[in-house]
Amino acid sequence: MKRLVAAAFVILCLTGPSQAITYDIFRSFDGATVSGTIETDGTLGMITEANVVAWQLDLTSPVSLFGGVGTAESVSSADPLTTALIGIAATASHLAMADLSARIVLQGASFNGWCMSAAPSCAFGAGGGTENLFFSSAIELAASGAVSNTEVFGTVAAVPLPASLSLLLAGFGALGLITRRRRTLRT
Repeated sequence: MKRLVAAAFVILCLTGPSQAITYDIFRSFDGATVSGTIETDGTLGMITEANVVAWQLDLTSPVSLFGGVGTAESVSSADPLTTALIGIAATASHLAMADLSARIVLQGASFNGWCMSAAPSCAFGAGGGTENLFFSSAIELAASGAVSNTEVFGTVAAVPLPASLSLLLAGFGALGLITRRRRTLRT
């Protein structure tokens, strides 16, 4: 009986579908802020743009954008977009740059977006890793900062429990009651 219960538990754990994970993003650099969410398909380890289900970012610039119209813009996966994720590692608790080739670029309509790169490949940084906030089709830089090649840039507020966990615990409780009843009937 114990082996059957153990086998059922292992099978349930191995066959359960991975759940989407939503990471909270908040970055502040050179007077700019990037806040919002990135939702992945639940894949852990190295991920690419194919693993990103949805994202939404609010970008705030220290300078006036679009010829003085404003200093804020929202972009999301609902916009015509370009994304790039290279060398990004996802865990159950955070998103991070994994190595010297790591890069994340999220751009919405009119090329408004956010870029982080472990190498100076966001085009506007000098030296090592760069983080840029950019606006308009001319890719006008609103702010830039430096990053490390292991930067954590997204966290999960709480790790969700699998939906099947309560059902599993109820099943174990029922097995315990059945076993206890059989023992009392034998005595």
